[in-house]
Amino acid sequence: MSLVETREALIDEIQEGIAVIADYHPMKEIGEVFENLASQFQALGICNLLLSSDMEGLSRNLVMSGFTRRYFLSRCEIEGNRGDEHLAVSRNESIFDLLAVDAQDLANEVVGLSSRDWIPDGEYEDDFCYYFFIHNYIQRYQRSDKKVLEQILNRFELCLESEITPRLRICRSLFSLDQQEFEAALEDLIREREDQVDSGTDIDNLVIEPRRHIFVEGLGLLHIAAKAGFVIENEYKYCPNVMERGGKHTFPEDIYMQMERQYPR
Repeated sequence: MSLVETREALIDEIQEGIAVIADYHPMKEIGEVFENLASQFQALGICNLLLSSDMEGLSRNLVMSGFTRRYFLSRCEIEGNRGDEHLAVSRNESIFDLLAVDAQDLANEVVGLSSRDWIPDGEYEDDFCYYFFIHNYIQRYQRSDKKVLEQILNRFELCLESEITPRLRICRSLFSLDQQEFEAALEDLIREREDQVDSGTDIDNLVIEPRRHIFVEGLGLLHIAAKAGFVIENEYKYCPNVMERGGKHTFPEDIYMQMERQYPR
């Protein structure tokens, strides 16, 4: 399937997913719909960039991924939907989608609504530790609570049973403000991600091809590094400096809030 065909298919899938959400099913029944939508918005944004250098289209859809996650989390809180595997913090990349486009306020909202507990049915413990570290770090960056971050790192290391992964190294480097180690760990994470995409171990077939070309998690991590005070001049594979070249973008209106206004419960 070509990228043009992939983009068209993604638009169809997104429209179908939003239609399901608009029927106001209980959150406990449609967590997978939200999860797929967030990934599809990311992939659609990447297609826009690759096909027509549409940086606005990339930014808009990455923010839509964030809106999708925020709406799911907020509705789960209202409905008392707790323990759902789709609440697991590492289930999708919406937090990195938002950081990649400097949507810091929305990222903080997502963090505030997110679970602070590991949900074993929905994620591996090391993935939880990674995302939980990022969630805690991005709220205050260098002014983050060092004791809390250290506790998360210790847990991260313990559950990995002496394995040293690129994600653990990235967290350690942000904690210690070690730019050289951050850059080396990011390079290793990019190679790891490349192997995963090439082997087809991704979320679903429709998003694999766009994600093969752009590594949004890497873009988000580079944003975190800049906020942490690192001055990174290197270009990284699959992590183009598109947002810096494109400048600030106008964020779209939240379609879920539009839906609530137009079709009240």
